[in-house]
Amino acid sequence: MSDMQAVAALIDSPTRLAVIETRAPQTLIDWLRQQLKTTGQASYVWTRLQGLQRISIEHIAIPQTDRPIEVLEHILSSHHYGIYVLCDFQTALRERVVLDKLQRLLTDTAVDSKLVLLLGEYYQLPAALTTGIARLALH
Repeated sequence: MSDMQAVAALIDSPTRLAVIETRAPQTLIDWLRQQLKTTGQASYVWTRLQGLQRISIEHIAIPQTDRPIEVLEHILSSHHYGIYVLCDFQTALRERVVLDKLQRLLTDTAVDSKLVLLLGEYYQLPAALTTGIARLALH
């Protein structure tokens, strides 16, 4: 199975949170942009510099999503399915409030189905997040 086939399978799975380790995050984002145009699935990318943006409409930023806690609150409060790619989120995982929001995403059945992809070169996950998370390493 190719890397992108593995990502496609992850998107189609019931997984809510996944880590994707890659040295070429833009390649994955570009692939998602192409793939999700045909499906119409709402998809977003978050970076520390730009906040949350639709993958297909890069110039439109979602307000009040610049900080890690803000983007997670936005994701949890959204009433629609979406794929959220959070780039270089590793340092945010040191914050207890961020871990609590990610745990809620994993366990709260009242939260609508969403997929959050933590995308970066390497992720050391805190013990609080070791179960219920899918993990992919792209070459």
